[in-house]
Amino acid sequence: MQKKLIAIVIAAIWILPVFAQTAEPPDLNVAAQIGVLVTKIGLPVDSARNDITAFGRFSQIRETGAFTFFQSKDQKVIFGLKKDDAGNIQMIICDMPDIMLSTAKKAISYMEMSLSDAKGPPGYIAYGTSKYTAFLNPEQREGYLELILAPR
Repeated sequence: MQKKLIAIVIAAIWILPVFAQTAEPPDLNVAAQIGVLVTKIGLPVDSARNDITAFGRFSQIRETGAFTFFQSKDQKVIFGLKKDDAGNIQMIICDMPDIMLSTAKKAISYMEMSLSDAKGPPGYIAYGTSKYTAFLNPEQREGYLELILAPR
């Protein structure tokens, strides 16, 4: 009886991690990069481009009149930098797989943001500091979450 119980416990310990892998641990590099990007709001896109591409994890994939897009080398994360007419960053949109929710929350933590009463789009949770606002939608579309960063 005791051997059976030990075998069941060992099997459970071995199998449970397989079922528990619904979320990834936070990607601290991406979280830190988001924390740096928020400080670039109001500055020219070029100043953010240097920070985003510096370590080779991201590259610019497209530029339109209103947006400049960067994608991670593993194609999981996309940063969209919305520009004003002068080419300065107005807003930053981060799209990533929903299993990276811990990364988005870690970025919010790095930016020292707390829950806010700011009005955001439906389905978004608002966070903020005295200078910036973040809107997090953990289910923006099937399999993806969205984090929007804007000035307060």
